[in-house]
Amino acid sequence: MGLGFFTIGNLCSRLVWTYHMKLILREWPPTPVIDVGINMHALHGAFFRDINDSASQQALKTIHKKYWLLCSCNIKNPAALTVRRINESDYCLVNIQHKGEHKAECPLRYTTMNGQARLHRPIASKAFDFNIIDENIVGSPLIYDVTNGSTQLPILSRLQECLLTEAGVYNIKADQEFTLNLRALEGVVASGIYVNSVELKERFYFGYRNFFSAKKRLNNELSNNELKAPIFLVDIVDEVVKQGSTIKFTKYYKNRKPFEFKLFKSLSSVKYDLSLTGPYFIISQLGVIKDAKGINVVAPVTTIIEPIANKQQWVSVRSKVDRFAVNNLASSISWYKEKLNLDINAMISKGPVSTALGKCNPSFILSLNELKAILDIQLDLSEPMKTQKALQYIIASDIGGGGFCKLLTSMSDREINDTLYSAISKLTKELKRASAGGHVFNGQIISLS
Repeated sequence: MGLGFFTIGNLCSRLVWTYHMKLILREWPPTPVIDVGINMHALHGAFFRDINDSASQQALKTIHKKYWLLCSCNIKNPAALTVRRINESDYCLVNIQHKGEHKAECPLRYTTMNGQARLHRPIASKAFDFNIIDENIVGSPLIYDVTNGSTQLPILSRLQECLLTEAGVYNIKADQEFTLNLRALEGVVASGIYVNSVELKERFYFGYRNFFSAKKRLNNELSNNELKAPIFLVDIVDEVVKQGSTIKFTKYYKNRKPFEFKLFKSLSSVKYDLSLTGPYFIISQLGVIKDAKGINVVAPVTTIIEPIANKQQWVSVRSKVDRFAVNNLASSISWYKEKLNLDINAMISKGPVSTALGKCNPSFILSLNELKAILDIQLDLSEPMKTQKALQYIIASDIGGGGFCKLLTSMSDREINDTLYSAISKLTKELKRASAGGHVFNGQIISLS
């Protein structure tokens, strides 16, 4: 079926909800249904609450793949909507093409950036629409002041998650290269992602060297009253340093002069993690900010800076243990591919893994063909919560077994790295053995260290 997107964002919060929604079966013509287990009030809230709103998300999750919704704004030809899962935990509403129409004043009616109706837009099979409009922004909806740039952080974070998840950079693969990651990212950008109903591919630059070109473009659009959406900059940099009121990041090149850029914290809202050295993944929303003197300045409205494993594996890491683990996994996976032509993959677990026996939260999930195994890294196993977590891993046996690696904060970096290397070697060896038939460690979760 064809789907036309609108945004569950702050835009809808500026409109008064005057229509009613009905549950219908997933068929056409519509067949109304009553389900006392569905909180219809929470469903209404989904149209004007932020996507992080738990009540809205729970309501959308409840009807996902179960019901459609019918908007009553147009009595003669009511429009049908369905719920689409954006990622592992977030849901959004989408219009179903050729199944009714909204009235012009309905907040759920999809419109193009010039405000004219566009109900039958063809889009890719995976498409998202991110709304960058906030009623708290002064003047034009796309001109910020120095106090409210942080309102865009949740939206930018969701956009980053969408891009990296769809590009597959959370998957640790053999022979992964910088250019392959970049091509995958560019492919996702061009695959049907919209910002303020403008295709992201028209507003996206890789490399902060493009900042000055993007700044000139935004200034021209502002002067001609054509500013419809922000521009986004993404880059991989080697070094990030706080310098007084600025944050400087540097990108080094072979046989070329390094590129440096400074973010002024007085203008930009910056979320950063400098607990680890580089490299870092950076994503910025570039827009217009009204400074303390009332002057419009083109600058990064908000920026997220996160450390990654390395320039080949753009996997976000939160500690040196994570980085050691990803690098050891990448090395082991590459060896099996090169020597034995086996395609072992590993992926950071982004949420609970459901099994027939319950849920577990491993650090990584490894796979070889249809065979799966879990790897968990447990720091200071003596902590009560970690111990309880370890005992719960027996429920993961349903997905094929695996193991956990015990580490101590008192270990040196070398000891941590060596322990992880040994644990991952044991697990990948067992994964190879079990691929001939059977389960990893006979379906059990064992200690690998």
